[in-house]
Amino acid sequence: MFFQQILVALNRSPLADRVFDRTLDLVENRPVSLKFLHFIAGPIAGRSPSFGNVGLSPLSPQTSPMPADLLVDRTLTEARQWLETYLEKAKQRGIWAEGECNIGEPGFWICELARKWDVDLIIVGRRGRQGIEEAVLGSVSNYVVHHAPCSVLAIQGKSA
Repeated sequence: MFFQQILVALNRSPLADRVFDRTLDLVENRPVSLKFLHFIAGPIAGRSPSFGNVGLSPLSPQTSPMPADLLVDRTLTEARQWLETYLEKAKQRGIWAEGECNIGEPGFWICELARKWDVDLIIVGRRGRQGIEEAVLGSVSNYVVHHAPCSVLAIQGKSA
C-alpha cells in the first residue's frame, strides 16, 4: 500500500530542507496529492485569520511599531513566499504540490487539517528534543505522533 494524500509540515528551520528532500524522494514517480503546510505560531494580534482566536507569533503588537493587522499580513506574505520556493523546487522535479500558510498552534492544526482533508500520511521534521528541553519548548512532531488521525513519518534531524 502506498499513501495517496500526504500532508507535509515544514517550519523555517534548517530541518525544512531535509524534510522537503526526503518527501520528494518518497513520492517521486507516484500518483499522490501532496500538500505542504507551514504554521506561524505565537501571539501575532492574538488571532488567526483562518481559524479564529488562537495564540500566535513571537512578536507582540506592543513591541512592534507596526499595526497588528499589517504585521500579520506581512508575516504571512513572507511565509508564503518562503513556501513558494519549495513548491517551485517540487515543480522542477516534476512533482505537483500545493502549499498553505496559516497562523496558529502547529501541532494542533496539522492534526485538524489532516482530519479535514482525509490525509493518509503526515510528514514532519523532528529535531530530537528530549527531557526538559522538550517539556519547556514543546515538540510539534511529538504532538502530531500522539494526536494524528493517520500514519506519521518523522524525518530525523541530523543533530539528534
